[in-house]
Amino acid sequence: MRQYTESQIARAKAKYENAFAYYHTTSNYNVAIIGMTEAHYRADYHNQQVDLIKAGDKDTVRYWKLFFLNQEFDADLKATRLAAAREEGKNNLAKVKAAGKKMADYYNFVKNHKRYSREFYSKKYTAESVDAFLSIA
Repeated sequence: MRQYTESQIARAKAKYENAFAYYHTTSNYNVAIIGMTEAHYRADYHNQQVDLIKAGDKDTVRYWKLFFLNQEFDADLKATRLAAAREEGKNNLAKVKAAGKKMADYYNFVKNHKRYSREFYSKKYTAESVDAFLSIA
C-alpha cells in the first residue's frame, strides 16, 4: 500500500481542482499535433467526466482524485530514484579520481567499449565500468 505525503496530497488536490474539474474546449489541446478530430474526442470525453463529477458520481470523483494522487506519488518516486542514481554515479567517478587516474582516460574507455558506451551518453556511470577500467589501467 502506498503511503502518501501531505505535499503529494496537496499537489494532487490542486491539479484536480484547478486543471481538471472544469469543461474543456478544443483550445485546451494542441490541435496542430493531435488534429481537430482527436481534440474534439478528448474534449468530449473530458466534459463527460466533468458532468459525472458535477452530478455527484462518487466513483468517478474517487477515480480521478486517486489518479492525480498516484501521478504525484510516481513523480516523487522517479525523482528520488534519479537523485540516487546521480549520487551513485558521482561516487563511482570519485573512485576513479581516488585511484589517481585521469577522467579523460575513463571517459574514453567507457565511450570506446561497446558494453559501457551507453553510460558515456547517459552520464550514468556504473561501478561495473569503473571496476573494469581500474582493472586494466
